[in-house]
Amino acid sequence: PPETIAAAGISLVPEGRHVFAGLSVKENLGVAARLRRGSGQGNVLLDKVLAVFPILRERYNGAAGALSGGEQQQLVIARAMLTQPTLMIVDEPSLGLAPRFVELVMSTFRQLREDGQTLLIVEQSTRRALSLADRVHLLRSGRCIMQGTASDLAADPTFEAAYFGGREA
Repeated sequence: PPETIAAAGISLVPEGRHVFAGLSVKENLGVAARLRRGSGQGNVLLDKVLAVFPILRERYNGAAGALSGGEQQQLVIARAMLTQPTLMIVDEPSLGLAPRFVELVMSTFRQLREDGQTLLIVEQSTRRALSLADRVHLLRSGRCIMQGTASDLAADPTFEAAYFGGREA
């Protein structure tokens, strides 16, 4: 169950956003806050998350289903942040987003990483993946066909071909 996963310190930012559309932004964030691990700093953490995503403060009492795709993605990331995870798993964070939202989302992940958050990100854009990662694992059909540091793979001339299906391990 989700509460068991959250209690283990794992949060998920799913592909396709998956907000609770009939609930308000406040209620969506409240669901995550109830799963939070840690010290009881709920209001401080909520203020921090709303500072990262100010549009959520503006839309706080509005229906989550009325948010744009990029705003919904911010809400889902905010929910994950509120659980104070040890590991945040992020599936296709840029999928279907306008470029301005993609940059906001990616800069948020860069900041989380700098703050010590462990992220496991599945991303179709090699450029984005390499810019965020310490380590990269390239999977095809459930098998790891390449792995290494982001800098090593960025310099490897076979990486892009492998990514686009031109190389088997």
